[in-house]
Amino acid sequence: MRTVRISDRVHYIGVNDRTTTKFEGMWPLPLGVSYNSYIVEGSEKTAIIDGVEASRAMQHIDAIKQILGDRRPDYLVINHMEPDHSGAVRMLRQAFPGIVIVGNAMTLAFNRGYYGIDSQTLQVKDGDTLPLGGDTTLRFHLTPMVHWPETMVTYLEEEQTLFSGDAFGCFGALNGAVVDTDMNTARYFPEMVRYYTNIVGKYGQFVQKALKKLEGLAIGTICSTHGPVWRSQIKEVIDIYDRLSRYEPLDNGATIVYGSMYGNTEIMAETAAQALAEGGVKEISVINASHTDISYIIAEIFRHRGLIIAAPTYSDTLFPPVAAVMEAIALRGLQNREVAVVGGHTWSQQAIKAMQQYIDACRLTPRGRPGKLQARPGCRQSRPMRRHGCRNGPHTQGISKQRLNAGRYYGMENQEPMIENHPWPPFIPEGAKVLIMGTFPPQQKRWSMDFYSPNRTNDFWKVCGLIFLGDKDALYLPDKKSFDLQAIKKLMSEKGIALNDTGRRVRRLKGNASDKYLEIVEPVPLRDLLARMPRCRAVATTGEKAAGVIAELTGTPPPKMGEMVTAPDGLEIWRMPSTSRAYPLAVEKKAEYYASLFRHLGIL
Repeated sequence: MRTVRISDRVHYIGVNDRTTTKFEGMWPLPLGVSYNSYIVEGSEKTAIIDGVEASRAMQHIDAIKQILGDRRPDYLVINHMEPDHSGAVRMLRQAFPGIVIVGNAMTLAFNRGYYGIDSQTLQVKDGDTLPLGGDTTLRFHLTPMVHWPETMVTYLEEEQTLFSGDAFGCFGALNGAVVDTDMNTARYFPEMVRYYTNIVGKYGQFVQKALKKLEGLAIGTICSTHGPVWRSQIKEVIDIYDRLSRYEPLDNGATIVYGSMYGNTEIMAETAAQALAEGGVKEISVINASHTDISYIIAEIFRHRGLIIAAPTYSDTLFPPVAAVMEAIALRGLQNREVAVVGGHTWSQQAIKAMQQYIDACRLTPRGRPGKLQARPGCRQSRPMRRHGCRNGPHTQGISKQRLNAGRYYGMENQEPMIENHPWPPFIPEGAKVLIMGTFPPQQKRWSMDFYSPNRTNDFWKVCGLIFLGDKDALYLPDKKSFDLQAIKKLMSEKGIALNDTGRRVRRLKGNASDKYLEIVEPVPLRDLLARMPRCRAVATTGEKAAGVIAELTGTPPPKMGEMVTAPDGLEIWRMPSTSRAYPLAVEKKAEYYASLFRHLGIL
């Protein structure tokens, strides 16, 4: 059994499972799963943190002996009692008879219920510490319902290491490397979304409480019970859990889930996908509920902002595979999604009624009237469906030339414009000195990269190229059609420049890139954001709209162009010229304003 040293005090002693096909008997494991366990060594005592599944007990015990030799572990800390982490407890007790089991009151009660163990235990409460000798101390923080009622996390204070239990975990066995810095982690992020949405998705409010409770901790390493040890990508991992637990989508794409017995509803789903693509939506998932495992469907629905459900009536109710999907998202309390439904039938339309009941059980926003499809698309009876979105009239060969109007899908015809959620997490480099804030990204069809100021005609990255690299085109790729995202992030990190926008949720009143037509529904939580940047002393807004939002949030008057005002807490609020191409100022002149700001802050 291979062990991995994580730090001077911590070893990884987890195991891989590439045999189990379904986690919890439900969720597919095409990439396997890891059961992570750790040893923490102090000068006097040692503690095992988290265990493994019962069938891997001997591997686990061998790994412990490989590290400790003739010594015996003193403690077993159980952050989470689910059997994939505690299944080997009795075998550990047999191998190491003196080991003390550490847990909170509910953990120890569950331990008695599962394994009949009620001796040599140590009960801990929220905030309690366990010294291991010298300068090695474990502190316990209770995080109930993430995702069982007894869950807690353990914090190694001296190394700023968080043993987070299932929190920040993901599916996927570990392929040799254990720490994120030693591997390509791309395969794990989709599995993290699937893990969270499948297993933890119902408990978003409790995850939020846990995140708030832990936000004061300095975290340099996250050791979860599934997936990689996180060190270099901690911000990305926490952001995924934060956004998903607030039921915010991770992108502005759309999920189309359909069920179809004879292909007629499938035609509607494919037509909707084509229309969305024509409307500029780039992230589109079209899923046949009869063929795709519900695990992946749930993950895609949580991932995207838009949702179309299309299904026929079956036995006087909703087509069962689609009903299972609706049941799953209702169980998880899905919120903050725009949803449209299309119901097919031949003689009795019951699908829409059933779908509407599920939608009402969640905080979803219906858009447009339900589409009603009778018989086959394109026939005379399908006129109600065409009112829902078909642009062209019927064709004798069905609707192969028809396209659903993407705007109507989102309910924008004769209705209030839809609410858009910001697509990206804040970009906060280590030691950020200034936070630069626009208003909100343009429509996705105008993006040339998936990052701030994505419109290639916007001047912001030209300004940065001029100031820091002496060339306004330095941050473009050679084709000049898109940006060099890697170079941009590297430059912003080196200079300590954080990026975010002032609008967290907005309505776009017109389909252009102008801030003038953006209605701020929910501004960014500025103080929470600044709390993550202790060295940040200034906020600089790009444009009039952003300046107004920040003025309102800080209770300060909007400064004049190129000037600043000081908030009561000493924060400098700067107003910079808009970097929009429409703003009547040459790039070189805009660069002079920004260079002055950067010189003032010691960045330039």
